[in-house]
Amino acid sequence: MGACFSVRLNTENSHPDSELIVTSVPPSEAEILQAENLKSFRFNVLQEATEKFHPNNELGEGRFSTVYKGWIDEQSRVATKPGVGTAVAVKRFNKHYPSQSDQDWLADMDYFGQLNHENLVKYIGYCLEGGHRLLVYEFMPRGSLANHLFISERFSLSISFLEASDKSCSWCCKGLAYLHSTQPKMINVYFKSSNILIDSDYNAKLSDFGFDKKKKIDPEFVGAANAYEAHDYLRTGRGG
Repeated sequence: MGACFSVRLNTENSHPDSELIVTSVPPSEAEILQAENLKSFRFNVLQEATEKFHPNNELGEGRFSTVYKGWIDEQSRVATKPGVGTAVAVKRFNKHYPSQSDQDWLADMDYFGQLNHENLVKYIGYCLEGGHRLLVYEFMPRGSLANHLFISERFSLSISFLEASDKSCSWCCKGLAYLHSTQPKMINVYFKSSNILIDSDYNAKLSDFGFDKKKKIDPEFVGAANAYEAHDYLRTGRGG
């Protein structure tokens, strides 16, 4: 995010080849973040909210992160006891997450925080502290579409969900259409059942939205299920 450039000085008292190296100061969090509703959380708060990232609170695990259920007070940004306050999902990124500067990571989180659509999971806040990177977003009590399609131990397929399945497809399409209409345009390269989350009323929402269409997508972001990725993406590393 910062920049370094040189300026040649040709004054009477300076050497003809002397240069002044000017280094810009990386922008602060306040300068990067424009999403008004995106809150900053302390690491110890999210640690307490998830009961020290207890395995019993684990909602899912991926290549780059693990997601936990937690409880917070959104206004005071403090942890609360289970059943008190607001239930949230806390995504904790691990050491396998591809290298990215704090400023670039914040810029991505800020962009996601500005997205607003009924079929996208709402981002609540983030934590960037002491090498820790975490995201806080709305908790979806019925898990992912994959849980219902493949019937995990924690979820059972219900008649209500079967009746709503056609609507779920429509809701997902609306979410994708919104992402593709934003500026800059976003390409969702992780459109799969495990990233389609279901709320208490069986409404479907997209999570892990995607990437800026103008950017070269880092191949390290490709998950293990390469067979499900678009062939042109696998060949070129570009999402559009």
